[in-house]
Amino acid sequence: MNRRTFLGGTVALSAAVVQPPAKRTRVGVIGCGSVSRLYFPHLKACPFAEVVSTCDIRPARAAERAKTFDVPHQYPTVEAMLAGEPFDLFVNLTDMQEHERLNGLAIEAGKHI
Repeated sequence: MNRRTFLGGTVALSAAVVQPPAKRTRVGVIGCGSVSRLYFPHLKACPFAEVVSTCDIRPARAAERAKTFDVPHQYPTVEAMLAGEPFDLFVNLTDMQEHERLNGLAIEAGKHI
């Protein structure tokens, strides 16, 4: 096998691997403040993810991000979000001191699904 044959096969294989899956990962994002401005454009552009819900203690921020990025559901509390639209991945963009509590709630909610 020469270099040209190897590279041609590698390109064909990588093109097959990069294809998005039939089912995208459903994402729920909590925390729609300043940090979320960095995350939402990438999540929206990712062929492997679909943001299905936003949550923030300031409901207007969750609604604004939902409107800007075509997210169908927004919630004012983590409890409402966890009981609402199902998702596969919990993205926590809240203040660091809230991560343990909120992630714990998400893990507990996931055990009951």
